[in-house]
Amino acid sequence: MSLHIFSVVLISISSNTDSFAVAIAYGIKQVRITHLANFTIATISSIGTFASMSIGALISNYLPRSSANTLGSGVLIAIGLVGLWQTSEHEHQRRKIRQLTQPDLDLLVKDPQQRRKYLKAKQALPLAFSLTINNIGGGIGAGISGLNATLTTLVTFGLALLAMSIGSSLGKKFARQMTEFWAGILSASLIILLGIYEYFN
Repeated sequence: MSLHIFSVVLISISSNTDSFAVAIAYGIKQVRITHLANFTIATISSIGTFASMSIGALISNYLPRSSANTLGSGVLIAIGLVGLWQTSEHEHQRRKIRQLTQPDLDLLVKDPQQRRKYLKAKQALPLAFSLTINNIGGGIGAGISGLNATLTTLVTFGLALLAMSIGSSLGKKFARQMTEFWAGILSASLIILLGIYEYFN
């Protein structure tokens, strides 16, 4: 079975755009992400990727290959379109309440009182599970399409470590508006591109 390297890279990048946005938000607030917290987020995200892709692969076993490919591609494209709509709606709402100055980080972390200078592993757990849940649909679609779960998990793990580290550093330099909106657009667009690519391959 082809490893679909291009597709693996796309789904792995898409799975980590939310992590990248969160890391930038932390950087804006000058909160340092510890190595253990970074490792925790990457590990849980990777486990979620493997589990969801395994479920997708199991579903594909009960479908003809052509049907599995079409269904997997359709799921990915649908998830991408919903992601674009949700990102657009969120940005619309954000503009309506622009007078509220609390950073988007508060929405993502679900802890408005977060004022720590360090994000430790214990505090990273709920964030890691939240980010993982957001990627379940894409993982199932990728699994149905026949992507290699082990390779995708390994690539996702590596990119997750990089996303948090690089995002945190960039957060100290870029404005808040450069985070969640564009990460949402990028993630959804990559999933749509992956669905189209898998449909023709």
